[in-house]
Amino acid sequence: MARQLPRGATAILSLVIRDEDGAAKSPSVSTVVTLTDPDGTALVSATAMANDATGEYHTDYTIPGDAVLGSYKVKYTATNGSPARVTIYYDSFEVVE
Repeated sequence: MARQLPRGATAILSLVIRDEDGAAKSPSVSTVVTLTDPDGTALVSATAMANDATGEYHTDYTIPGDAVLGSYKVKYTATNGSPARVTIYYDSFEVVE
């Protein structure tokens, strides 16, 4: 079940990237996040995430008071190395009254 957040709350969009052995690892190029509402409208589009520690990233998103109710989709994209290796992670949350 997706986490539920009310209108006006702050959604903390966070990600921990790990290597094959399970150790936290920061990609060498970038980590960005895209957030779409239930209607498919991009609210955050390929925005760089704050690097909190090795492999740990976050972006805060304040849910508007008039936000559409329903399931919001989060797409994290980490790009590493040359040639570029792109890894995509997905998450979601529900906006409720």
